[in-house]
Amino acid sequence: LEDVKCAVRWLKHHARQFQIAPERVFALGGSAGGHLVAMLGVTGDEQGFDTSCGAASNESDSVAGVIDFYGPTQWDLLVKQRETGALTSGEFAYVGSRCEDPEEIAALCFPASVTSHNMPTTSRFLIVHSVDDPLVPVGQSRALTEFLQSRGRAVRLVEVTGLAHAWMENFSDPTVAVARDEVLRWLQP
Repeated sequence: LEDVKCAVRWLKHHARQFQIAPERVFALGGSAGGHLVAMLGVTGDEQGFDTSCGAASNESDSVAGVIDFYGPTQWDLLVKQRETGALTSGEFAYVGSRCEDPEEIAALCFPASVTSHNMPTTSRFLIVHSVDDPLVPVGQSRALTEFLQSRGRAVRLVEVTGLAHAWMENFSDPTVAVARDEVLRWLQP
């Protein structure tokens, strides 16, 4: 997450060079990348992160919006929502815990969950998830949507059908095209 925050700061620091509007920087990610951009969206300028990013350190790491494709958001809830229960070995390596032991949930899983952060941010969210995703249940995105709505944040959840996990790259598929069109509409000022 700290690397993502530094990337945003670097981009804003070089906004003039790249002729971009720093207030219009959005972040998009799928799966683990969806988790990272969602974390970025709820922790914008939150203290406690190492944001020593060289010449860009004084820039804001807040983004105008987040596009989260099927990202896991609550690690302890993910274990409960899955039919198989446990996290995969890749998820275990990502979080550093299986999120089953109460002490590990408190120390590792909760801080890595998007819903554990409550920073006021102006980032708006578009969340796109397939109801047929076997790896990250759509309940993850529903829970994030409820969390953001309960805090007065602008959020839109788009649920699609007939897609498994990691479908973002296949924009020629008609179902994926629906998601693509939602993204393009949502990005309009």
